[in-house]
Amino acid sequence: SDMQMYWRKKHGDESSTPLEKQAEDAKAKGAPLGNANVSYLGEYGRPKAQGHLSPAQQYQHLLSIGASPNEAHLLTSAAASESELNPFAHHDQDTGYGLYGHRLERLDAMRKFAGTDTPGWQQQNAFALQELRSRPEYNLVQNAKNARDLAIAQMHFERPAGYSPENPTAGHNFAGRLTTLNQFAGLRGEDRIARG
Repeated sequence: SDMQMYWRKKHGDESSTPLEKQAEDAKAKGAPLGNANVSYLGEYGRPKAQGHLSPAQQYQHLLSIGASPNEAHLLTSAAASESELNPFAHHDQDTGYGLYGHRLERLDAMRKFAGTDTPGWQQQNAFALQELRSRPEYNLVQNAKNARDLAIAQMHFERPAGYSPENPTAGHNFAGRLTTLNQFAGLRGEDRIARG
């Protein structure tokens, strides 16, 4: 596919993201996946790399399509944690694609929603917002009062390795997602939101 050719041209045969590599290392060492702490290190107003979005661009686009500040904050952070805001990222040995790492049935649903096998970043955002609003964790997002509340809602939304509904903080990179949400508080005009 075009996505696979893009990835291999840019990265060779490697199909894992840095976050996936950290999960593999943690599993090999028997370390709890939730303790991983990979947070977004780019600047608000500048993309981290060519072809990526900036956090500010992502956040403002989500607001422009009707997202609440909590929804935009959660989805911007989720995209940063999953793909470093790279709309062409491949995930999980080429079973996932895009900003949010949607894979398998979620990827099929996103492609159907967008009407293409390679949805653009705007289509990925529109799908993610629609999907978030259709799921049980939507109430968690709307009622979130701090970064920890949003991080827990994000774990329910993304369901990373190690995640369970009973213990969402055990999912891969919970600590990093919490850190990124806290860093992105500036997008909301806040210094930082309380960790909770």
